[in-house]
Amino acid sequence: MCIPCCFTISTSEVGLVELWGKFDRLAQPGLGFILCPMEQLVGRLSFRVQQIDVRVETKTLDNVFLTVVVSVQVRYGMLHYAMLLLMLLLLLMMMNLRA
Repeated sequence: MCIPCCFTISTSEVGLVELWGKFDRLAQPGLGFILCPMEQLVGRLSFRVQQIDVRVETKTLDNVFLTVVVSVQVRYGMLHYAMLLLMLLLLLMMMNLRA
């Protein structure tokens, strides 16, 4: 027996819908429907910008310690790419300090 269920998604989010426990689709903002118990709304992803602050301490060749705060603003779906970019930026900074 399939029972249609209603849900709402705010304009700054998308919903994740699973069909029999596997990802099926993204639910767009607004009013949505799923067929219970086959489908279920398992989560919501926000499109709001989040900020990651990382404090880095490094030592130069002349034994001076520097503390730098690096801030990266990302959207939720881009979090992994932002962390890779941040690590690349820190690596380049460390290479420049040693040169």
